[in-house]
Amino acid sequence: MINHERLPDIMYFGASKQMSELKGEVFLSPHIGIASCFVIDVDDLFGQFPKGYDYKCNISYRQWDYPNELLQEPLETINASHNIVELKSGVFEGESSGYIHVVDISSVKDKLSLFTTNNQDREVIYRGDEPLVIIKRVPCTVKWDFGFSEADVEIHGVGIMKKQENIDKRGILDDEIFSYRITKDKKVFISYEGKQVTTLSGKKADEFIRKIENAKVKEAQLIMAKVTGNFKRGNEKLFKKK
Repeated sequence: MINHERLPDIMYFGASKQMSELKGEVFLSPHIGIASCFVIDVDDLFGQFPKGYDYKCNISYRQWDYPNELLQEPLETINASHNIVELKSGVFEGESSGYIHVVDISSVKDKLSLFTTNNQDREVIYRGDEPLVIIKRVPCTVKWDFGFSEADVEIHGVGIMKKQENIDKRGILDDEIFSYRITKDKKVFISYEGKQVTTLSGKKADEFIRKIENAKVKEAQLIMAKVTGNFKRGNEKLFKKK
């Protein structure tokens, strides 16, 4: 159970980009060093993997277990690991840049709860519609390596590496038939060939925005096709023209 009285007034949120506001579900750490790990976008890590596969795995960080005195400043090097056995022989390296958001949580401590790690000295989660108070945003660049860990397999099981299916065999999405717009109140309207067909709000809208904002053109089309329910397991079942 979380001890709210032990929580510091200032906590940290790391991200690969500068966030204008933080609300909904936000993972926070009392250590700026831990927040440094999340400057690395998972797409940076998976971008080093062989193409044409879908991956599902656990990602761990060696720095997570550092003593607190080594986590009081932004980290410069991160050692990440995964549990995909097929990639056990390779170690991938890269560099990522983002921002550490310094957050005042003094007025919202009662809205913080434990996450699956059950360790408030490493991370807690904020759930609320009221934006958190961001004191400042600190630019952060880290060098990282990403390799296989037997310990991750023992704890989390074996990760998955699965060959992707070509669900757009006829190239229908190449014509950019889907489009979307986002309103000020964060509703999403998705259109097919100029005609509005789907509306998203709340958590579904937030999830869509998160996925779409960094997606390439074809990937964005696929995301919208899946959201509308008109792309099923490789069978293009798009809207009929009247």
